[in-house]
Amino acid sequence: MYPDLEIESVESADFYPVRTNPKLPIFTIVATIIFLPLSAFFIILGSFTLGTCSMEHYLPIWMIFLGTFLAIDRTFAWIFELNLYKFMKDNTKPVEELEVLNEWEFKKSGLELRVSNYTPVTVCGLLFFALIGTYFLQSVWYIPESGDCNDLLILTSMIFCSIILLPCFLGLILLFISWIFLWLLSCFFA
Repeated sequence: MYPDLEIESVESADFYPVRTNPKLPIFTIVATIIFLPLSAFFIILGSFTLGTCSMEHYLPIWMIFLGTFLAIDRTFAWIFELNLYKFMKDNTKPVEELEVLNEWEFKKSGLELRVSNYTPVTVCGLLFFALIGTYFLQSVWYIPESGDCNDLLILTSMIFCSIILLPCFLGLILLFISWIFLWLLSCFFA
């Protein structure tokens, strides 16, 4: 039917699929550029103010744990992303046999699943640390003039908790408003 197509050349061992050049996700790179120096800053600041904050002595410990969580989080994120990158680089997508293609897709989806399941752990961890930090900041909310707690420790903690909790709070408000809107729509058009 197609005289120019030679079936023997397609089925020969010389035909290999073209290797793709996978790329690392930009989100992981940007998050690492932001979170890794921040984690080092939190660990260093918490270490230097460990014994000096008598108003709330758990605040420097919280900051050390927060920095450690961020560093461990970025480590696991890179391990998962690099495993997927290595798999995509070393294993080309098969095009000929359906069983081999299904096996390849199964292995790839397992690696992608580990990466996608890890993001909620990061978000929940940040939310957990922001809530705990807010609890510790209650006792030092109004900084007295004679307080011996480091202002940088308190302000950094307040900024971190605000950056994490304000979008969550605004998202909950938006979710509640959309729920009311959908409820009203169902009442009037049901």
